[in-house]
Amino acid sequence: MSGAAPETSGIDRWGCVVSASSGHTVDAWYDVISSYLGFRGDPVATAEAIEDPVFIRRPIFVATMKLLGGIPASDPSIIADLTAVAEMERGATPDERAHADALRQLAAGEVSAAALRWSEVAHRSPADVLALKCSHEAAFLVGDVPAMLRSSDQLVRLVGTGDATFHVVAGQHAFALEESGRFDEAEVWARRALEARDDDLWALHALAHVFETQHRHDDAMHLLEGRLATWSRQNLLSVHIWWHLGLRLIAAERFADAIDLFDEQLAPTPADGRFRLTDGISLLWRLERAGVDVGNRWDDLADKWAVHAERHSNAFLDIHGALVFIRRADHPGAQRFFDSLDTTAFLDGSELSQIHDRVTRPIIEALRNPRLSAATQTEQTQTEQTRTEDLLLGLHRIGGSAVQRQVVTSTLTNSVGSRP
Repeated sequence: MSGAAPETSGIDRWGCVVSASSGHTVDAWYDVISSYLGFRGDPVATAEAIEDPVFIRRPIFVATMKLLGGIPASDPSIIADLTAVAEMERGATPDERAHADALRQLAAGEVSAAALRWSEVAHRSPADVLALKCSHEAAFLVGDVPAMLRSSDQLVRLVGTGDATFHVVAGQHAFALEESGRFDEAEVWARRALEARDDDLWALHALAHVFETQHRHDDAMHLLEGRLATWSRQNLLSVHIWWHLGLRLIAAERFADAIDLFDEQLAPTPADGRFRLTDGISLLWRLERAGVDVGNRWDDLADKWAVHAERHSNAFLDIHGALVFIRRADHPGAQRFFDSLDTTAFLDGSELSQIHDRVTRPIIEALRNPRLSAATQTEQTQTEQTRTEDLLLGLHRIGGSAVQRQVVTSTLTNSVGSRP
């Protein structure tokens, strides 16, 4: 169980003690976490609807999801949530107070510290699903694969196959193993997670990464097409899984099918779904690098990204926004994007500020450099090649997966003949 029980508390369906005024709150929390784990519906909206003056997990969850989603800590809604957390904290469990600490570190741009704090909660209380998920997602946000693996390696020793959180732990362990290059082990753990819960999309996602990285085309197609009826309804990650299928179509040189997939599944993504927009951006960029004419499809993406042109709170998002405006440099949003990127200054010296200054901006500068975009690797000077290699050493800090970051790697190394 999670921490000492406060005077007003309940036990959720995973066995975790939560501060709550009534059983109705505990039931509502189950709906939130079920939606979150199942990648279905809108768990943030569901959480926001919970009205309970002692239920501190509501503002913690809502603010955390917004911050991980790229909304800056200065946003009024996040400030309101942080205020609510402070007001509820006195009556919370020790683990909930640790959650609050982690949230404040996340809001301060110290993402790795937040991930470590959540990991500590998860190791004490492996029934605390929120700690399990947030520790993994925060480390993923800043590309800290060793931290993800350390945490998941400990957790699989604490959680048994009969525990309610086993599929969560096993799926996260599979992904951490895959990102660490331990593909055979990753496949075993992904399959174990799917055996425990066949709709665990993070586990399926980890398995898709294994197949993609190992170029196992038939296995990937069988996995994705065979389970399409399930994952296509899991709206919070389905666009990304469509992207994985699109990568397989490009690899098979089924370019017309890949374009159709973009038009039908990725292009409809609304402007407020920035992480989902990155999948369409990445697929179009890869198609063009494979020699495919994508027509005017960049126009709509530029229109959508222009809404966020001056928001620079997430490295992964900034890199993809840059790709859009490199392709549509004459779009009104392009100048605003690049100007604000250069003038955005994190004066707090936080981890996120260092990533912005030392990784994001230099990589975007290199992507915009016509010589790096047009020359073959042999035409680059030794100085240029060395600089590119130095940039790529820090690329993992933008977050995302190794497969997602290939769009940058292949562009900066001008490996036109390699896999897109």
